[in-house]
Amino acid sequence: MKAQHCFLHHRNNVYAVLNWRVRKNKFDVMLLDPLDTQEFGQYQKLMKEGFTDESIFKKFYPEKITPKRKVPITIELLSKEQLTHLINTRLGKTLTSMIRMSTEDLRSLFLEIEELASAQ
Repeated sequence: MKAQHCFLHHRNNVYAVLNWRVRKNKFDVMLLDPLDTQEFGQYQKLMKEGFTDESIFKKFYPEKITPKRKVPITIELLSKEQLTHLINTRLGKTLTSMIRMSTEDLRSLFLEIEELASAQ
């Protein structure tokens, strides 16, 4: 799946990717909202009428989606690429040398950054 897609099709279901605007690569976390039966019907109808995924998304979610709350993550399940991306995002810059760090060192670094951020 490309990071720019507004909808994910999986096993006869369609999910809105709520954070599609901010996803930059396939390793970014997806916030999914499954379309209910009525929304799925509307989605199919609009697709047949030639609407793009982006225009359909705007019809279903007219306001910009912003996170309402923080969602806990299990850091042990994150890949090296995901940890690198999270750290770069948190720091607001790209540190390409981090890719040479071990996954365990990246986990420790991420936890230190989060601890410092919460102390402020």
